[in-house]
Amino acid sequence: MTPMVEVADLAVAFRDGRSATTVLDGLSLRVERDEVVCLLGPSGCGKLRVRREYAMTVVLVTHDIDESIYLADRVVVLSPRPASVVADLAVDLPPDRDQIATRESDAFVHLRARAAALLRDGSGAPERDTGAAEPVER
Repeated sequence: MTPMVEVADLAVAFRDGRSATTVLDGLSLRVERDEVVCLLGPSGCGKLRVRREYAMTVVLVTHDIDESIYLADRVVVLSPRPASVVADLAVDLPPDRDQIATRESDAFVHLRARAAALLRDGSGAPERDTGAAEPVER
C-alpha cells in the first residue's frame, strides 16, 4: 500500500554565520491512510521544521485546548453535538514556539481562556476572528 506521507532519511541543518546547527538527522517515517501520527520531541528538535520542509497541511482533531493552540495556525471550535462551528480563532503566536515560554505568554493564556469559554458556552452564535486565513462556510 502506498503511504499518504513518506519521509526518508531527512536531515535539516541551519547556518548561523559560520556554524551550522543540525536539527534533524536521519528521520524516516511513513504515515498510512486513516492513521494518526504525532511527532513527539523536545523543543528545538525540528518537529515543526518537518512540517515546513514538506509544506504540509495538517488537520489535527483533539479535545486538548493547549495542544490545539500550541500546534495550530487556527483553531476551529465546535459546539456539542450535533457539532457546528462556534468560532474560528486565529493563533497569533510566533512560528517558532517553545514548550514552556509559549504556554506562559499572555497571548497563549488569553487564547486558551477564550477557547475554553467557547467550549463551555458552545451553543452561542458563531464568531470569527478577523485574523483567520479562510472564511468559515456554513
